[in-house]
Amino acid sequence: MYFRSCVEGSCRIFWTGENDSIFRFSHSTCAGYEIGWEFVELILSGKNTFSGFVDCLNLKYGRSGENDKLFMSTRLFIDWFFAWASHMKIEFRQSCRLCEGKSRVIACDGTKLGIGFKHTFVSPIETTSKESGITVTTNRHDRCYIANPFGEKNVKICRNYAEARQHLLSICNAVKASDISFFSKPTNKELNEALVSFLPAEANAAFVKLISDDTPTELKLNYAAVFKLLSHDSCIDAIIPLRICDEVINYIDNSSFISSDFIFNFKHYCVEFADLMQISSKFNNPQNPSADVLLLLKNVAQRVKSLHELDVEPEIPIAIPGSYNPAKFGRAYYFTPHGCQVREMRSFPADKKAKHHNYDDEPSQVCNKFFERVTNKGISYLFLWFCPIHGHCLGYHVIPGSEGRKDPAASLYTHLPDAPSEIFYDYACSLSEYTHNRESGYFKNTRFFHDIFHGFTHKFSKAFRCDRLDGFNGVNSSICEQFNSFIQNIKSSSKLMTQYHFSFFIQFFINIWNEKKFQSFQSRIRVAEGTDE
Repeated sequence: MYFRSCVEGSCRIFWTGENDSIFRFSHSTCAGYEIGWEFVELILSGKNTFSGFVDCLNLKYGRSGENDKLFMSTRLFIDWFFAWASHMKIEFRQSCRLCEGKSRVIACDGTKLGIGFKHTFVSPIETTSKESGITVTTNRHDRCYIANPFGEKNVKICRNYAEARQHLLSICNAVKASDISFFSKPTNKELNEALVSFLPAEANAAFVKLISDDTPTELKLNYAAVFKLLSHDSCIDAIIPLRICDEVINYIDNSSFISSDFIFNFKHYCVEFADLMQISSKFNNPQNPSADVLLLLKNVAQRVKSLHELDVEPEIPIAIPGSYNPAKFGRAYYFTPHGCQVREMRSFPADKKAKHHNYDDEPSQVCNKFFERVTNKGISYLFLWFCPIHGHCLGYHVIPGSEGRKDPAASLYTHLPDAPSEIFYDYACSLSEYTHNRESGYFKNTRFFHDIFHGFTHKFSKAFRCDRLDGFNGVNSSICEQFNSFIQNIKSSSKLMTQYHFSFFIQFFINIWNEKKFQSFQSRIRVAEGTDE
């Protein structure tokens, strides 16, 4: 099969088969490209396997009745397929072309796809290589709006602050439910007066309007929406991101009139505050948000800034030579053209107690996600990142155990030079706290959101829901679930592979997914431009 001869046998030339769309595997084995693509299409249309495909072709050959020879053995076809696919020399390290390699909004999830543990020899991606030597000085209840006194460990005092947060939440729920009887109870009146001492002084004027009978109902409901966000014990940068705090403070300080453009743009960050400013302007004369609203907004922005003054700065990203080797390390990320790791993981005090404590301070409402220890029958797990705007898969890593908050945090810090502006994850509320206890400087400008599919079951602050904000209509937060449905078709054929074969196999099908998404968007662009024929 290495040479072709003319009919007379007088002419003889070296033959590769490429010009005839035939891949020559050895001197005795070759097959057409359509055989490889037929197998790929069969896998994508249903959960097929290599042996199932070979059996199907053997039956087809047998029905022809022309000869009794079989197609080829399953082992030989597996070898031929990987040789054919690798012969294409596909460059898998491709970031999202429609984002021009700068995806600032990304989403992630784990999926039940992998190989047997006896074939896996990867180290967990969160494995630390050195001590950070840094102590994180803030805990969960130091980072919320009604924060415990800094460094306070007295159980009774901490409980009083927790009860203050809970009572503020009860007030907001009562306002929303129009429960007049709540405010007439003597005990609640006393608690309302006591709550003032727990609130920052800048919030007192707004709080008085929240509980006042003279405040119009429409305005009162908007105060309640804002204070409900502030009543939770999640970090306040989930309400207003650090990256706009300077702009907010300067605008309030230097503007005598709050423009409608400022209020409209603020809906991209906190729709509750934007609505409160808008409704407050309606009841104020001149038509400008009342001073107590602006004072509260400025105070929240200042609190976010002061919180991040204690951030742990990330190390400078430098490509680590030889760190891009999917077959060896079980990870391949396409955030950069080289795909190499750019930082090493550092160990923090929180890591040493993570096996015993999910939180540094117990939250008032526990939002649970139950991670499986391992997948079925000792199969490894797979964790992936996506561009949720265009659907492009940005790579994966193999998890030789259970999925957790460690996986998104570690994969980004070690492979992405600059943190994204938004992250979608089905456990975003807890991931936010996880990052504050470790590489807080790296994630300081990042907002965390639940995907819409999982967001309805979570109990944490509404600040982690993106569907309340403007500007997210083009984001497909369920892209991970859609990819899971696509990639599960290779599950049956991949679970018995070696790590070397699996690494290539998963990247091959990720590339097919990415090309389909790119072509789909290109088609939509042509339709929008009116150039589609």
